[in-house]
Amino acid sequence: MRIGSWYKLATLIISVALTTPGCVNLGSLIPGVGGGIGPFTVPLEGTVADFPVQAGVPFEKTILLNLSVPAAISGGTFTFPTDAISFSPAGPAKGLVNAQTGPFSIQITGFAFAQDDETATCGDGDVYGPYTVGIDAEGQAVSIEPLTFALQPDTIALVNADNLAICVRVESPVSGTVRIGAMEFGVSAGTTDVQ
Repeated sequence: MRIGSWYKLATLIISVALTTPGCVNLGSLIPGVGGGIGPFTVPLEGTVADFPVQAGVPFEKTILLNLSVPAAISGGTFTFPTDAISFSPAGPAKGLVNAQTGPFSIQITGFAFAQDDETATCGDGDVYGPYTVGIDAEGQAVSIEPLTFALQPDTIALVNADNLAICVRVESPVSGTVRIGAMEFGVSAGTTDVQ
């Protein structure tokens, strides 16, 4: 994963408070799938993966995805894998109340738009979600509903143009840090091999 491409960040003006751009490269993660559909995990690391939330207040962050797919895709799906999502409550563990330790649910919504759209923010572009993610008493995600959303035509075009940004909005009833360690794409190449 590359966190950087600051020249792109300078041209992507995000007006949403607390937006933290990042950059992820998927090019080496897509093997030949021969026209089928396969899930490909895009890892998020460091501060890109952390969403510090306040109870009832949406937190938003834009992530630039340099997918660099070697062949055009014709369809697919998008989701956040549950095994990559966790929650750490705010404050010292000794003072936590039951409501802070789970179980409870958080909402995650993705918005896909062009990296070079200088006016785009969360709420713009193709909408994926909200996903409702169940968090257990240990802070681990145990369920996600729905499981996936189908990629919309504009998102497919952005993937093929290597011009995709996703703004992620997280809402939690409990203050703390939601960690989203990955996004997952299932891609279909039709009759075109993806290598």
